[in-house]
Amino acid sequence: AEVDQGTNPLDGLPAVTGIIASADTPGTAVDIAAFNDIAVVADSDRGVSVLSVVNGTSPVIIAQVDTPGTAQAVAFFSNLVAVADGAAGLAIIDVTDPPAARIIYQIDLGGTAQAVTTDGRVAYVGLSTGQVVAVDMVSATELGRVTVGGAVQDVALGGDYLYVFTSGTLHAIALDDFTVAGSTASPGFARVRRQRLFVGGGIAYAVQDQGYNTLNLANPAQPVLIASGITQQTGWKQIVANGSGLGVAAVGVTPSDQTHDVYLYDVSNPALTNQFLTLFPTPGRAEAVSIYNGLAYVADGQAGMQVINYLAYDSQGISPTITLSTNFAP
Repeated sequence: AEVDQGTNPLDGLPAVTGIIASADTPGTAVDIAAFNDIAVVADSDRGVSVLSVVNGTSPVIIAQVDTPGTAQAVAFFSNLVAVADGAAGLAIIDVTDPPAARIIYQIDLGGTAQAVTTDGRVAYVGLSTGQVVAVDMVSATELGRVTVGGAVQDVALGGDYLYVFTSGTLHAIALDDFTVAGSTASPGFARVRRQRLFVGGGIAYAVQDQGYNTLNLANPAQPVLIASGITQQTGWKQIVANGSGLGVAAVGVTPSDQTHDVYLYDVSNPALTNQFLTLFPTPGRAEAVSIYNGLAYVADGQAGMQVINYLAYDSQGISPTITLSTNFAP
């Protein structure tokens, strides 16, 4: 296939779709973040595993840090990993020297921490109490706190706003004054561990039990519902868009079904939320997905991490175009 397409069959890059690499982790992988040749896995009661994923085909665990609580979500910036550590609050792990990785702060935030994202050195943590807390990861200083009501399912950044997902509602928080700027109903409810949120390209993708909802963020302070997705599966967990019209999702047929796999959807039209393309079976129970360098990194339950090449080589000969949007002033 590579010879036919004029590419190099000896460059180590995958030529087939599906799972191209796996790495077992000590615990049950429930969340993952991949960036800058590193993948960080939330490993439930075993804490956090940090893996080197330089080319995607040979992931290696370079650090493993147990945390006092139950690691439910992870995000990282530079050499600092933020861990939503359940009842133990927020854990900050320094991985500057991976073999000596260690917790530098463990912060009790007054509720169960179950969602986290980072913006530079600031971690935004979603709590079961319905609060979102901003924490400086370098100093462990609390920078702000806001109440949205209802247990926070997930948090995601988009421009100058933090989007907070509670069951049935998407909230927009302005980062300049850390207040709720607006909120919109997102129909459906969760039958799995927690509902997940992804923001990209001016669209919010909010998972519910039977699919995912799309919301327009043209006015970032006031999301507008575009479509509410309904599929035959009721074990939806997360969908992540790749920016080129594809969505990679962690989905199960039912919440209790053990064969939760990775599904590929066409998300080029946000008004159509049921455009299934194919699925990639995983050996574990797919819980979460992160896209990095064109590959999908999957938190696969007791099977650890899977690396999936979800898209065949492009043989059309058409150069790609790139659109860059920032949260900086014009």
